[in-house]
Amino acid sequence: MTVIQETRDVSTPQNVKAAALQLAEHLFQDPWTRKDAAQIHNCALRTRDTSQQGCHHPHCPICQHQKAYDHGHQMDCMFREEPWQGDSQWVVVTFSVRDCQVTELSECLEAMKVAFRRMTRRRFWKRRVQGALRVLRVDQGFSDTKVAHPRFECVLLLQPDVSKDPAGFREDLWNNLWRDCFREDFIAEVHPENVEPIEQDVRAQVQQATIRALRPRTPPTSPGWFLTAMPQMDSFRWIERFGVLRQLSHLSGR
Repeated sequence: MTVIQETRDVSTPQNVKAAALQLAEHLFQDPWTRKDAAQIHNCALRTRDTSQQGCHHPHCPICQHQKAYDHGHQMDCMFREEPWQGDSQWVVVTFSVRDCQVTELSECLEAMKVAFRRMTRRRFWKRRVQGALRVLRVDQGFSDTKVAHPRFECVLLLQPDVSKDPAGFREDLWNNLWRDCFREDFIAEVHPENVEPIEQDVRAQVQQATIRALRPRTPPTSPGWFLTAMPQMDSFRWIERFGVLRQLSHLSGR
């Protein structure tokens, strides 16, 4: 079993800046990614006085940090525009697969994307889920720098009548559904983790769950791992909305 690289809190400005500089250092080691490195490095050296825009590089921890709070703000706007959502049922689910070789990451991510799309068409999903925010996360293996740990961290808005049918909170049912949506020749340990119902202070908890899903991660310790993984990850969407949560960007004017 491969131990996954533990992620420290990079939410403070100092840690976010340090993470960006470390990631840029990784990218400077390859001539083909030095432009990316300079982009992230310059973003880390900017101050709030000189720029509010950021570099918008998909792997920049500083821009990821800002994007996390932007999406949290969008969730908060939804509760302001639709206050009745405060009485809705929400659940946080992490859909993961068995670790893969980093050289095979794109194949694994493609299988996950297809499986998730298939899951949204299943009767179980349509009967219980109104909307979803899905975030792609990929970590480096700690004990094996040739391994990647991909997963989807999701915030799900359930149907109003879910209290009469608590299946939306049952980990075993999500497990069976997620596993069943993979093709037979995809050999992996497929399981959802951390099925966490949000039951109190819904507005604040949903906002925090959104920010947590989008939080910047500690850069991988191996430059080689990241240089191998980055081009494979760039062809996939990091964030995707489903159902009624597609409207989030419109509610906040973004």
